[in-house]
Amino acid sequence: MERRLAALFSADVQGYSRLMGDDDVATVHTLTAYKSVMTSLVHQHRGRVVDALGDNMLAEFASAVDALQCAVAIQDALQQRNTELPPHRQMAFRIGLNLGDVLVDGDRIYGDGVNIAARLEGLADGGGICISGSVYEQVANKLAFTYDDLGEQHVKNIARPVRVYRVNSNPDDSDSGAPASNLPGVRGWRKTMVAAIGAFVLVIALGLGWYAWQPDTPKLPSKPSIAVLAFDNMSTDPRDAYLGGSFSENIITQLAKIPQMFVVARNSSFIYQGKSISIVQVGRELGVHYVLEGSVQKADAQIRITAQLIDATTGAHLWAESYDRRFVDLFAIQDEIALKVAKSLQIKLTQGGKTSLLTHSTNRLEAWAAAMKALQRYGRFTREDNIEARQLLQQAIDLDAAFAWAYAGLGWTYWQAASRGWSQDPDHDAKRAWELAAQSLRIDEGVALAHALKSRLYVDRQAFDEAITAGRRALELEPNNPDMYMNFAWRLLYAGQAAEAATYMDKAKRLHPHPPHLYFLAAGRAFYLTERYEEALVEWQQWLTAHPRSVRPHVNLAAAYAALGRQAEARAQVVEVMRKRPGFSASQYATQAFGGYQEPHTETRFLQHLRQAGLPD
Repeated sequence: MERRLAALFSADVQGYSRLMGDDDVATVHTLTAYKSVMTSLVHQHRGRVVDALGDNMLAEFASAVDALQCAVAIQDALQQRNTELPPHRQMAFRIGLNLGDVLVDGDRIYGDGVNIAARLEGLADGGGICISGSVYEQVANKLAFTYDDLGEQHVKNIARPVRVYRVNSNPDDSDSGAPASNLPGVRGWRKTMVAAIGAFVLVIALGLGWYAWQPDTPKLPSKPSIAVLAFDNMSTDPRDAYLGGSFSENIITQLAKIPQMFVVARNSSFIYQGKSISIVQVGRELGVHYVLEGSVQKADAQIRITAQLIDATTGAHLWAESYDRRFVDLFAIQDEIALKVAKSLQIKLTQGGKTSLLTHSTNRLEAWAAAMKALQRYGRFTREDNIEARQLLQQAIDLDAAFAWAYAGLGWTYWQAASRGWSQDPDHDAKRAWELAAQSLRIDEGVALAHALKSRLYVDRQAFDEAITAGRRALELEPNNPDMYMNFAWRLLYAGQAAEAATYMDKAKRLHPHPPHLYFLAAGRAFYLTERYEEALVEWQQWLTAHPRSVRPHVNLAAAYAALGRQAEARAQVVEVMRKRPGFSASQYATQAFGGYQEPHTETRFLQHLRQAGLPD
């Protein structure tokens, strides 16, 4: 038999027996779909699936780096897909990686190397990755991940203890000031693609862990307020899976352009998808008077859409409509629903307002569909999905060369590649992002997404006044978009205007009652920079609650506690930092977090507080 060194990948489903006991048919359906995703990613990372019986998967790679990058991509992809399932039906894989000697017999492999990978899998959390010391030695200085040293572990049927590390794969809440939800939105113009926004503002991320419990129920705004829930997708063709959320998002974008209305962000309203919860409770939690819900079903060239508007204070239905049309009439149906909602809420639209509401960015359904699929890819925040998003957006542009929003979205994919270390030529990609933003605005000056991108790029160039001007314009175009408030708040923070940034973060969080965790980072930073340390602690504690595996909340909490002279609590945070990231450097973190700020003393003060807390340089 041949012997060779290989990087071994072993995975299984956490709680598989429970899932099968609850609903075996649904479990097998989900498992099959998830394994298809995993197999594809293994192949993309130059690996080979050796075995995939039951809920297990064994794969081998020639490189430990490829194996870990594949494992991270798989967990990111599956986490995103889990958001589309009810919590009790979500499927989480545990992954173990080992670099070891194997015996090769045809397509099969054997040996302790395989056994150790399987044992490491059992040590991982659902959705997590554990690696052996041999893998760690190969990847530690090559990939931008952090690792928790779990020490030597005694595992079944292995004579010697195995050094184990837990992988922290999240690029970890970049302090770059990027907007927090995928790409900064597109709400200022219906331009049908527009809706895409919510999914496209950089957060980063979209996982269930991004949502943090809010202690206070929001009060109803003084103007008509509404939340649009994700429409149920009743289509049977998997290629139409994007329709329900995309249709709802377009409605949100249209309604959000009406200044007399208050429209909740899609990332807050969509968290109720698949959950059994009363509309009255939804309205109470989101702080809105009305809720719109419905369903979408496409069959060949036909589409059926149902929609109903509900008074969330009483649960009473104001109206319900069903639309049976050709698929090519999709945009017209969106227009009819948006106008009917506005009329029901007694909103009087000027002729200009009505024209704006019904203006389309593209009349090509194929281009719109490609762009909507790109949004889903982009929001997964992996290198592979970013590449696919770029390809889909280019496809949308090829179908409609005047699709201004698609140029801006394409620009964000280049910026993300440059900023996340996914580019072989970051300077080229940053330049390309600028060119695409400019091209978008030449076609249509009203694309908020393009102004937001220019605002971010101006910060990279240390052109703070221009960054604020561009960010303000994006906000003017999309005044109901919390990500535009978030985007603008970051620009103010970089420019040394933290007090004003705090005000904009308050507005962002009201529009987004269940915000991504980076909202708490930004709000806490605004308070920290204005020496409102107690308020910074509140925000950063919520950040930690929403993102417990990250080291960064602990770092920032340590600084705030030190600033308040609460040394014991600061030291407790330091202990957590060093546990999660041995070798942490306070000076490196301070530079990463504040090095691009206009006022140099910002970084100096933060570093002083980190040292005072007890973090090493």
